[in-house]
Amino acid sequence: MSIRTALRTSGRISPLAICAAGVVFASATVASAGPTATNKVFEYNDFSGNLSDLNFVGTATDSAGSVFLTGNGRREAGAVWYNGQQIDVSTIVDTTFNLNVANLNGTGADGFAFVFQDESANAIGGAGGALGYADNPIRGDVGITRSVAIEFDLWDNSINGNWPDLADPHVSVHTRGLLSNSPDQTFSLGGTVIPINLSDGAAHDVRILYVPGLLQIFVDDIADTDTPVLTVAGIDLVNDLGLGDNSLFVGLTAATGGQTNAQTHQINSWSLSNFVIPSPGSLALGFGGLGLLVRRKRRA
Repeated sequence: MSIRTALRTSGRISPLAICAAGVVFASATVASAGPTATNKVFEYNDFSGNLSDLNFVGTATDSAGSVFLTGNGRREAGAVWYNGQQIDVSTIVDTTFNLNVANLNGTGADGFAFVFQDESANAIGGAGGALGYADNPIRGDVGITRSVAIEFDLWDNSINGNWPDLADPHVSVHTRGLLSNSPDQTFSLGGTVIPINLSDGAAHDVRILYVPGLLQIFVDDIADTDTPVLTVAGIDLVNDLGLGDNSLFVGLTAATGGQTNAQTHQINSWSLSNFVIPSPGSLALGFGGLGLLVRRKRRA
């Protein structure tokens, strides 16, 4: 059985897995007096300060306290990577960002992605439906190798006959292991259409929560850990996907359309934390643990 077949799943997480997540976070929070329990790797409440730990690639730039991955011109592709350190993906990774997709030309296109990768802090993929992380076989653009991308795709490329795709807007998790990544739905570990218009110009919150063996994506209701828009179970960035050692680059990518449809992709804030995975002896803490997660405030 292929990794893609074995890992494909979506919808709400099972009660057993919810308890497991509660155990992990309860242990990390209760143990927070210890220096290794929780590691706030970075927190950009805006992008008006020191940005030396960020690497801007392609069309990505900072302006007026935000990061613009693209403008609203045709065939733009941009990426921003955190290069202060690579992120330990043998532990829990919890990242949140706030963004606007606005200034639509035509109906707007194409979307953005959060990416784990082991290529480099200068990595970038193709424009258009490649969303800045993937191959675009129509244009000959090459995607990021050794990567896993959580894409927020705002244009259905199957309409153009480019490649198999879900209806827009959708969230989907893509990888080709050591090979350059692809937006083709054939290479998705799981995906779902979402009932949220991310191209409405308003600010939206996104949260990605990775526990080795489990990936959850939340949009807007990021404090409500009972309602991810997508769950992929069985995913292990270290052992299953062959992406290198325990440490990976993390970043955001985006791209605009190849015809008349385009839009700006503006990141307003971004933070990431690592949590240690508790020992089996801490399981007794678990049942109250999940409630500790819901106290995080959403960005106004």
